[in-house]
This record gives sequence, C-alpha cells and structure tokens, in this order.
Amino acid sequence: MDAPFNPTRRTPPRRSPPLRAAAALWRGFARIAAPLHRAYTALLFRGRTWIVLSAIATTGLFGAVAFKLYQMQVVAPRDQPAVGSNRQIEYFAEPRARRGAIYDRHGADHPLAISVASWIVFADAQEITDETRPEIYRRLAALGAFDEERLFDALAKTRGRYNVFGEIMDEDVRRQIKGDPLLARCIGCDEVLKRVYPLGSQMCHVVGVVNAEGVGADGLEMTLDKYLAGKNGFIHSLKDNARREIPSKRDLDIPPVDGADVYLALDQSIQHFAETALDEAMAETAARAAWTIVMDVKTGDVLAMASRPNFDPYQYGSSDPFSKWNRAIFTNYEPGSTMKGFTFAAGINEGAFQTNSLVNCDNVAYAGRLLSDHVRGDITLTVATQKSSNRGASRVAMALGRYTMESYFQRFGFGRRTRIALPGEATGIMPSARKWSELQSIRVAIGQGVAVTGIQMVSAYAAIANKGVLMQPNIVSRIVGSDGETILQNKPTPIGRPITEKTAADLVFMLCTVTQKGGTGRRARFPGYEVAGKTGTAQIAIPGGYSATDYTASFVGFFPARDPRICILVVLEAPKPNYHGGTVAAPVFAKIGAATARYLEIPPDHPDEIIE
Repeated sequence: MDAPFNPTRRTPPRRSPPLRAAAALWRGFARIAAPLHRAYTALLFRGRTWIVLSAIATTGLFGAVAFKLYQMQVVAPRDQPAVGSNRQIEYFAEPRARRGAIYDRHGADHPLAISVASWIVFADAQEITDETRPEIYRRLAALGAFDEERLFDALAKTRGRYNVFGEIMDEDVRRQIKGDPLLARCIGCDEVLKRVYPLGSQMCHVVGVVNAEGVGADGLEMTLDKYLAGKNGFIHSLKDNARREIPSKRDLDIPPVDGADVYLALDQSIQHFAETALDEAMAETAARAAWTIVMDVKTGDVLAMASRPNFDPYQYGSSDPFSKWNRAIFTNYEPGSTMKGFTFAAGINEGAFQTNSLVNCDNVAYAGRLLSDHVRGDITLTVATQKSSNRGASRVAMALGRYTMESYFQRFGFGRRTRIALPGEATGIMPSARKWSELQSIRVAIGQGVAVTGIQMVSAYAAIANKGVLMQPNIVSRIVGSDGETILQNKPTPIGRPITEKTAADLVFMLCTVTQKGGTGRRARFPGYEVAGKTGTAQIAIPGGYSATDYTASFVGFFPARDPRICILVVLEAPKPNYHGGTVAAPVFAKIGAATARYLEIPPDHPDEIIE
C-alpha cells in the first residue's frame, strides 16, 4: 500500500552529473575561502585601530607645536622688557668692499676708474601718515636733490617699505636727511658703491668696465678683477620688527678688505694725443677702423693704446659689439711692407747682406710669378728699404731659405701672444715653414699670407730701436694693496735678442731713409727729429682671396733716431679714397710723435728745425 502524502516533506531534486560536479566544486571553494575571510576581517579591524591611534598622535603633535608658538610669540616677549614690543629676528649683512681704483702712470691725481659712494633713497610707507606726508614732501623737495614727480609718487604710496625715489652722491644731503627727526623716521638711505670713469670713453678698451654686479666685464677691470674686487665683510646680529639692527646684539663683525689700486704704464696726456689724432684720421679718411700704440722702446711700457670705433663705458651693454674690440691686440691683419724690415734684418744678421749689398730687381719671374715694384736693376739693400722694394725683399728671402726666415720672425715675437695683461689678445697667423712653397716664402717676406697684431708689430720695431733687445710689453706698472703694500711691480724685462746691436744699428740707418727725400714715409717726419720707420699697404683678405677695393694702411717707426725713445704704430683699415700707408698713416704718426716729443721734452736731433 502506498504511503500517504505529506506536504511538509521535501524531496531533493535530482541533479544531472554536471550540476553535481559544480556543486562539489563550490563546497570545496567555500571551505578554503572561509579562513581567508576571517583573517581579512581581523586585519581590517586592526588597520582601523592604527588609523585612530595615528590621528590621536598627530593631533597631540600639532597641539604641542601650537603651544610652543604661543610661548614664543606671547609669553616670551613679556619676559623681555628691554626690547619692548619689538621682535628679535636674525640679521645678516655683507658690508661691501670698495673696489680698487685704476690710475695712469702719474698716480692718484690721474684717476681712470674709481668707486664712489652713493645712496639709494627710499620712503617707508608704514611710517608716513596723511598728516605728515605734506611736510615730508616739502622738506625733501627743498633739498633740490630729487625729481619732484618721482618723489611725489613714492610718498603717495600707502604700502611698501622700500619705495625708491632717487639716488644721491652728495654726503651733505644724506646728513641732512638723517639729521631731521621727521625724515629720519620714514626715509632710508642705502649706501652703494658706484663705478665712475672720469675720462668717459677715453682708454675704454684698456680700462674696461664692470657689470651691474660690480664684476669686471672687459679690459683691465676684467683681467685684474681678483686684485680690484677686494673681499666683502660679514655681520651677524639681531634686528627688530622695523628691520633695524640692534647694535648691542652684534656677535660677529668681520670688516671688508678693500680692493687693490692699479697703476698703469699709460700716460693720460699721450693717450689724449693718440686718440685725438686717430679721431681726425677716421674723419679724414672714412676708415672703417683704426688703432695706434705708443711704446717706450727701452722699457716696453705702453704709453698709449687706442682703438676705433670705441664705446661709452656707461652704455656698454647697448654698444655695438664691433666697437668693443680692442683692435690693437685683437685684430689679425696682414702687415704688408712693414714686414720687410725683419726680412732685411735677417739678411744682415746672417752675414749674407750688408747695407750696401746689391740686389737685382729686374722684372723677371720670382718663384714662377712676376712681382710689381717701384724699381728695376741692381739696387742696394738700403735703397730697397727706402723704396719698399718687393723684389729686393724677395731676393733676400730666397737667399736665406724658408726655415731661416721663419726662425727670425719667431725671434721677433710673431705667431705667439705677448702676454700683455689685457683680454682678447690674438696670436697672429704664422704658418709653419714646412708648409711654405717657394712662392709662399717670398710672400711672407713682403708681408702677405701672414697676419700679425698691433702689439706684436710695435714690440718688434721697438726691439730694433733698442739695439736688438726685445722687451716684454707692459700695460700695468704696479698694484698696491689697500694696506699700502705693493702686490705686483712690473720692471723692464728683456725677453730676447733677435738681432745683434750692429745689425740693429744698420737697420736704424736704413729705416731713416724711408722718411727722407725719395722714401715712401716722408710724411711721418716732424720738425727737429730724425724718424726711422716703414710704411705698409696690404690688400685685406676676404673669403676666397683678397679685396680689390679695401686695404690696410700702416706706418710703424721710432724717434729720435740717434737715441730712440718712442716707437709708434698707426693702422687704418679700409681708408678711402687714398689707402697707402705713406699717405694716410704716416701723417698720423707725425702728429702723435710731435706732441709726445714736446710733452716728454725729448732732446731733438735737429734743434734748429724747432720753431718756438
């Protein structure tokens, strides 16, 4: 008999084999996941506990900091009645050292660059009220030292503690401000040192400039910056909330050490002669550039050095870069016929030629090429010098050979820096004799295919004038520290003897004929003095060859010939329409030479020629 029906009894459904397998898999997963879930729950509980603990600790830390600040800002000042309501803040200062001065050879009476005290004047708006503003304006305007519109604008400001309205260099004005109780409270004067160049653009390439930070940026200001700059001092103290130092709290005070003073070999008066003559030449010849050097042949002292175009030291940053070049030491130029003096010197010093030796100057091929010349036939070496003969110089070079010629050029200092104390000195261009062809040997002998600097050329001719002794050129005479001790003293220093005294005397004789009747440098003469020198005219090198229109014209010489004292180089770049050295450069030499001879009272060779 069948069992009765029971509605509360559940009969499990019958599952297919795949479902039974899936259910078994799920139960296995649940047994594994359950422990992991319990561990995760415990970890989560612990993490929240640490977050709570961290929040409590952070709150406590901030509370402690706040309490400390309260003690410092509120409680501590109450315990310091000597300071009153002012807060004490750490104070640092670096008193600036005064930059050393630059003087010419005559000392402190002839300053070329000096640092003078000036004061930046400003208003503190926090100390000015509507009631005091009109009176402050009236008193400051009455001093007559400030632009009234700028002064009004600064005083009208109600915010800011450093509202600048002027700069003064008058110590009396500063004293009046500080001595007025009303002004002293609200007007400040910050001292600054200002670099001043009393002669303006004169000697600008030599003296140089400083930048806005007072650091040398050009000329001697740059090369001698380590001597001129000095060393700033240091102060450590406390200041109140009005930014005023509390002197009694100063615990460290290192005074500044002022910079050293530099005394140059240059002479301000001779520099004036040189620059005036150069300016006149630039105007007369429309030259693109020009430079001149005046040297004492016995000491190597540079008495004057000028370059055109020049610049205003107060407008250095906006000046044309072309005007900043000190061409007397920076420009490499082909010297042309002034190089022949050293070719003839080499021939005589080697014993291969004498002043009266004959050289053939016929119009024949020299190293396969014809050379233009002013003379033909057989002429003496002296006449070859006087007439600036290309063929005569070529004959000497071919007789000596390229290595001998190279040796003499090197002895005279070409192809290397003179180490004069100025920035930007070039080395010149003197190719190795190993690379000279036979034609190149001839070209070098007449001043083509090589380049020199002005300081090299004037030093080399000064060596001829100085009985064959080459001197180290000096632009700086001495450097004296702020304590009066001499740091550096430049003395006359021989650095070589390229030729003998006898050869030098022969060269002086030959070079004197250049400025006499029939010579190429007649216009270099001036009354009373025998001048020895050499003219030079050279095409200016351009990419791919030489310019057909632009020339370098030069004259270099010395006087008085019997006992030479002064050597002068004059170079004009691209003068127009005349471009020969004897035509445009020699007259400039004569102007500078005549003025210098009078100024230095050099005994003349021919006193009867001088008209008082």
